[in-house]
Amino acid sequence: MAKKILSVESISLSYGQGKQEVRILDDISFSVNEYEFFSIVGPSGCGKSTLIRIIAGLQSPTSGKIVYKGREIASPTGDISMIFQNFALFPWKTALENVMLALESKGMSSEEMVKRGMAALKEVDLNGFESAYPAELSGGMKQRVGVARAIVSDPDLLLMDEPFSSLDDLTAEQLRWEVHKLVKDKKMPVKAVVMVSHNVEEIVELSDRIIVLSRPPSRIIDSMDVKLPYPRSRGRRDFLNVTARIYKDLYAGEK
Repeated sequence: MAKKILSVESISLSYGQGKQEVRILDDISFSVNEYEFFSIVGPSGCGKSTLIRIIAGLQSPTSGKIVYKGREIASPTGDISMIFQNFALFPWKTALENVMLALESKGMSSEEMVKRGMAALKEVDLNGFESAYPAELSGGMKQRVGVARAIVSDPDLLLMDEPFSSLDDLTAEQLRWEVHKLVKDKKMPVKAVVMVSHNVEEIVELSDRIIVLSRPPSRIIDSMDVKLPYPRSRGRRDFLNVTARIYKDLYAGEK
């Protein structure tokens, strides 16, 4: 039986009060199991990124709670890491220094931090770029630094907010499968991935389970297990059937 790692329980989020209240998320509930690649898709403005920030403990919901391994999460924890869409690198720090930021609260010696940081950069094929600054790196290399920073602390749960949307197609394709391997290779510390994206084909290519959100006030309008074998071909009929179902959900949600 699959072991549950995360529970999202009746999460709602509103801004304003009374007649000025605007509800963004409306009673969102789901769970994520170990070694599962779980994805959230929905139209622009539906609150996907807001939801993943709530899961990360970076933002508080109006109601509901996030439960990680049996304990409620209300602030960031070292067991949960996040990869951002816009790289979120400090331009005045080297690639290695950006990665080591994730270790500063761990009480490690500087030698151990360097060792862990170098190993993480090697894991994402950036061996030899430890001293490079973000301005000297391509978009794909910057996102690799972001991935290295996310995994250097050995998190159990990896959150991703549109992580490939700013990359060219070839780079995105390569990085997608490298990240996918992190959760499918059970030798790695990452136990599960939760990703938000508006890219339907990308979602189907990677995910074990998918939920579809409506427009605000956003609620779950569909949930599906994706049983397709890996690697997945975007031209296969079964792949196209899943993408067609999601597009139908999204189109219905626009009405």
